[in-house]
Amino acid sequence: MGLSGIGMTPYDVLITGFTMVVGAGMPIASLSRVFMLQDNVPDTMKGRGFSFSAMLLYFSNTVSLLVFGFLSRFFSVSFLFEISGLSIMIIVGIYVLLVKLPPLSRRQPISSAKYPIER
Repeated sequence: MGLSGIGMTPYDVLITGFTMVVGAGMPIASLSRVFMLQDNVPDTMKGRGFSFSAMLLYFSNTVSLLVFGFLSRFFSVSFLFEISGLSIMIIVGIYVLLVKLPPLSRRQPISSAKYPIER
């Protein structure tokens, strides 16, 4: 939401607010990664896990800066912020719908209910 807001608003005060939203989200994302590493990686492999996580983070930051730097020659920065933020929200929404929510099941007809009504 912060990235989309930065791209969509022309007001400096709102840009500052959305920047704070992005700034608050960054440590939360980092802490979730650290929690998953501490919880799921065996003690003997934690050093390698944290090293690989840091390397992957630095590599992805470099690639994203290269891509956004190249695209900023052709598109405005606010447009890139809008597209980036909206795509993140869409991907997260799809993930929540497909992975986190339980699958929808058909309702049973009243006649085959587990506990029929006694008369």
